[in-house]
Amino acid sequence: MPLHQCPDCGYASTRLDSLQVHILTHTGQKPHKCTYDDCDYASTTSSHLQVHILTHTGQKPYKCTYDDCDYACTTSSHLQRHVLTHTGQKPYKCTYDECDYASAQTTHLKEHIRIHHETEWKLRQKKREQEIADFLTRVKLHFVREHIIKTDCLSNRNTSSKIDFVLQFENKIVYLEVDEDQHIMYDVSCELKRMVDVQSAHAIEGNTLPITWIRYNPDAFKIDGIPTRISSKSRQNALFTVLNEIQSDSDLPSCRVIYMFYDTLDGKPAIFDDPEYSESFKQFVTVKNESTGS
Repeated sequence: MPLHQCPDCGYASTRLDSLQVHILTHTGQKPHKCTYDDCDYASTTSSHLQVHILTHTGQKPYKCTYDDCDYACTTSSHLQRHVLTHTGQKPYKCTYDECDYASAQTTHLKEHIRIHHETEWKLRQKKREQEIADFLTRVKLHFVREHIIKTDCLSNRNTSSKIDFVLQFENKIVYLEVDEDQHIMYDVSCELKRMVDVQSAHAIEGNTLPITWIRYNPDAFKIDGIPTRISSKSRQNALFTVLNEIQSDSDLPSCRVIYMFYDTLDGKPAIFDDPEYSESFKQFVTVKNESTGS
C-alpha cells in the first residue's frame, strides 16, 4: 500500500484523504464552514462541522438508555462519561501515596492532582527523569538531556519544546520522554500537537533522519483494566532492548511513537479512547508493556 508523505514535515499516511486533512494544519485552512447566520465557525473536517451544527439544531442523537433518564448529548464520548454516573465507576484513580481519590473523568483527576499534589508531582518528575539518566549512563548510551527544539518557524510566536532525552544513533534520532503517571496532567491534543510541531520543525530545517518517540511511563499502569506490577529494573531492561532494536533497524519509518508501560485495552493504548486522540496519528503508534529480567 503506497505511503503518502507530507511535503512540509515527517507525517505520512496510507490514506490520501488523511494526508489532505493533515496538510490543513500547516496551511491554517478550515474549508468546512457553518452556514448558519451570524456564525463564523469553521473546521478542518466535515465530522467536526456536523457535531457543531447540532448546537444550532438542538439535536442530541446520543441518548442514555437507563430507565427514567432523559440525558442526551451530541457526541458518543460525552455519553460514555455520563453512563459512569449510573454505574458508579470511577476509573481514573490518583496514584499518590495515601490518596484514594478517584473520578469518572480525566479532567477531574487532573484538577485534583494540580490542587493537591502539584509539589509532589514536580519532585516525582525530577526523580523519575534522574533514574533514567542514571540508567542511560550505566549502559553507556550517549544522550542530551532537556534539549530545547525551537518551533517558532511554524508560527510568528517564540515557541519551543523541551525533550527529556535525545539519543542520536548513526542514522536515526530517538526522543525519550519520561511520562510520569502517563502524563495524565496533560491534554492529549496538546501532547500530539507538540510531537507534530517538533517533527515539522525538523523537516523545515532539512532533517531527513527517521524519528522515534518513546513515551516511557515509570508509574502504575493497567492491562485490560488489571493493575500490572513491573519493577523499575525490568522496565529499564525493556527500554534498553527497545533502544537496541531501534539502533539496529535499518528500515525505520520517518515517524514512530512507542508507548511503554501505558494502560492498554485489547492490545491498544487506552489513550486511543480519548476523543482528542487523532485518528490519523494512530497508525504511527505501537505499545510495549513487556518486561525483561527481574
